[in-house]
Amino acid sequence: MNTLIGTSTNMIINDILLQAGEKGFSLFTPAVLAFPVLLVGIFYLLFFPLFFKKRIKEGPLTDDLDFDVKQFISELTIKKGSPLANKTVAESELSKEGIILLGVVKKGFQFVYPIPQTILREQDRIIIQGDLKKITRILSKYGLEFHERQEASIQSEERENGVKEKQINLIEAVVAARSPLINRTPLETGLRTRYNLSLIAINRLGEVVREQLKNIRIKAGDILILQPLTETNLSLLEELGLVPLRPIEEERYNPLSARISVLIFIAAIIWGTLGSFPISFTCFLGAVLTIVLRIVPPASALRQIDWNVLVFIGAIISLGEGMQRSGLADTLSSFLTSSLVQSQSPFLGVVILYLATVVLTQLISNQAAAAIMVPVAVKAAAAFSVTADPFILSVTVAASSCFLAPFEPALMLTFAAGKYSIREFLAAGLPLLILTSVTCCVAVKVIWGL
Repeated sequence: MNTLIGTSTNMIINDILLQAGEKGFSLFTPAVLAFPVLLVGIFYLLFFPLFFKKRIKEGPLTDDLDFDVKQFISELTIKKGSPLANKTVAESELSKEGIILLGVVKKGFQFVYPIPQTILREQDRIIIQGDLKKITRILSKYGLEFHERQEASIQSEERENGVKEKQINLIEAVVAARSPLINRTPLETGLRTRYNLSLIAINRLGEVVREQLKNIRIKAGDILILQPLTETNLSLLEELGLVPLRPIEEERYNPLSARISVLIFIAAIIWGTLGSFPISFTCFLGAVLTIVLRIVPPASALRQIDWNVLVFIGAIISLGEGMQRSGLADTLSSFLTSSLVQSQSPFLGVVILYLATVVLTQLISNQAAAAIMVPVAVKAAAAFSVTADPFILSVTVAASSCFLAPFEPALMLTFAAGKYSIREFLAAGLPLLILTSVTCCVAVKVIWGL
């Protein structure tokens, strides 16, 4: 909640202020009041962990949760110049990447079960287990290559001729019960030589496979990651008894693209903060620039758009507009403003406004609470003839202080994953809510001297 783009709630508040003719937020405007709250939250998590320790002692929270993260077995070759070469397994730090090393195939096809002291050499083949995104992400970083791809003649010819290797799409397919591949190895079926398909990785639910991929006997229900060496149509997959699940675009770490992306992001933030254009516009231009420079493929960029969030934000803004035009916002605002003014103290008015927003955000979404309370904050500040900043920022922080009930999407994920009860949510959230509320009110008093 410390930046304009940190939460959708802050962005909605900024839009409401601009529509009302008020001064909008700069990038770090919310941090004036939110940063002290952040520090208190960190302090609470670090020095009051008794509740969390109790939860940990009760046992792992994810034993029977069904996360959709498939673990694939893959065989990689350590290329010349790889940072893994001449290092021990312990020094390789593959485990920190979420990768499990199952075996090492040395020159002469000697299979070695890895121990921390096992030394990795160039041209060694390592058999690993991990989810596909993590596997593809470490290829460039550690100088690795899918073993099947290295052996594929089409790729060898491209490298020998100096042709830039093109982006390669992978296919995820499940082995059907009628598949002729069942109980046969990729080598026996001629998967690569006859069908021009390289087996890149395999997922076998509940079983760890410690063999070279070419020697694994395929079973019904296996999920295969295949790399087509030529144009492949659905009829070939149907002939092999493979049911395609989805195409997979291989992710590769490109240092140059990574640096350019960081520079574009920083430039968009600085331009939006110091320039005359809103930060939403500069960030949009930055996103378009990454597509123009081919850092992000257009299709991939389109898939990254969370349409649910965009529709939700649009709906909340429309709801606020509807409340304004119907007169409901004015009626509610007048009632709350008159109640605040009766306190005859701007500081007490801020406290009441903050507490009212905190209560409201426990019952409805953060964005809806902000849409209702921001107009009240603006009118209350005008009635007291003081700057609107403490009132608006108090509402901003309070609207994001939904600590007592799992009604926000992020809290719903935590609630489900941790198997918490409402009582446990209250036990952990109530002390945090009290601490942050006191901190916010004290900060208002100190910063603005109300």
